[in-house]
Amino acid sequence: MYTLIIAVTVGLLITVLWIALGLWGGIWLGTILGILVMVGISALVARRIGKRIEPAMQSVQRQIQAGQTRLALQTLESLLPMAKWQVLLGGQLHAQIGTIHYAQGEEAKAMESLSKSHARVAEAQLFRAALLYRKNDVDGATKALRGSVKYNQKNALLHNTLAWMLSQSDRTDEAIAALQEALKSLKDDSATKDNLIRLQNGKKMSMKSFGMTWYGLQLEKVPNALRQMQQGPPRPGFRQPRRRR
Repeated sequence: MYTLIIAVTVGLLITVLWIALGLWGGIWLGTILGILVMVGISALVARRIGKRIEPAMQSVQRQIQAGQTRLALQTLESLLPMAKWQVLLGGQLHAQIGTIHYAQGEEAKAMESLSKSHARVAEAQLFRAALLYRKNDVDGATKALRGSVKYNQKNALLHNTLAWMLSQSDRTDEAIAALQEALKSLKDDSATKDNLIRLQNGKKMSMKSFGMTWYGLQLEKVPNALRQMQQGPPRPGFRQPRRRR
């Protein structure tokens, strides 16, 4: 945000001075120069911030892989002050912080951070919607998903989760409409087509094709067959999703 304010201020100042001094090109050239300065300052600051953030984010990945989730959270939180300098950075950081808390089973902390995440981050909005849905806030959950769908129109899980929540709440017509709208972007997505046909035939949706990505939302129990197929140890530093009764 600070970057935008500084860039606009300097750009406007150059434009005004150029016009006031009656320099060649007048208002047109002054305006063009002002815009170029704004873009240049924004790009320069974004580049410098990126150079500081990139190694920190690499450290976060290593810390998570090593099971040092608390240290990863501390690293992410230490970057939050920089969000004042770059638009959207805060939402991205809060999305990652909330995702870690969610994986740790810390729902209150997860909701606090996920509520500050940007709608562009599909995974964060899925977790946020799942938390809201489990609190019986269906409207809040579907609102979060609809907001994210605008930026992630080709994310099949977003569309199908939205439809699933609507259908589970006896809003089948809305669920069908949501999937029909989804197919305008997803076109030949088999899972979406199958679920649309299921709803139109009065059957329940099947989310099995989305695998553990779906079951990680903890909205349905993991089938025993799928659980047995999972290979390798749990992801370091993360608790396994709690079984829903």
